[in-house]
Amino acid sequence: MNVTEAVDRLIRYFDNVNTSDGGYGNRATRTLVYLQQVYDDAENFREWQWRITTHSDTIVAPASTFPLPADYATLGRSGGVAMRVSTSDPWDTVDEDAPELVAYQIEQQTSAVSFPDIFAIYSGVVNFPYAGTDLLYKIRYLKVPKTLQYGLGTPDTFDIPAPYHNSVLLAGTIARMARGKGDAREDWLKQYRQGLTDMVSRERSPESEARQMPEAVPPMC
Repeated sequence: MNVTEAVDRLIRYFDNVNTSDGGYGNRATRTLVYLQQVYDDAENFREWQWRITTHSDTIVAPASTFPLPADYATLGRSGGVAMRVSTSDPWDTVDEDAPELVAYQIEQQTSAVSFPDIFAIYSGVVNFPYAGTDLLYKIRYLKVPKTLQYGLGTPDTFDIPAPYHNSVLLAGTIARMARGKGDAREDWLKQYRQGLTDMVSRERSPESEARQMPEAVPPMC
């Protein structure tokens, strides 16, 4: 099910309105807002594996920061930063440290380091001790929930897997649509919560206590 199909299905089921009826565009816009709210809530509920992504680029010396990716949400338990001097070198993990410690080390530097050993995210960028040589970096992180779009020529799709479209996305959106009409019953809300519980159970994966990049960093998504 894509985003347009979900919106049309919600309107037809809950409002009993066809796409050819007058004022359908306004209904679609309102329903998309409800759907986006549920989608954001479900995406942020847990560190789902489909939210994990990577970004890589070059740090041009001298530098002590690199920008966060545009879709960055949070580093997450599985996230981290790795660097290397050239593409022929293996990736070396850079340890995350407290922002105040990294800031202090940068302030006290009298010369550039050849390879940073710590980093911290603050002021909207990744900070590390001044590097004296160009470096390649890779950051692994959780991306923000996408902005859903209705009625595109090429239909927009959900990152959340298909098995949860009905039990989570549609159930949660119908609950919001019902509340918007003054229906205080919690039938659909209960189904939505159960859908989230089932999604957590099925998608559960072992969580590492160490917040590090893996030794073998996967290719950039």
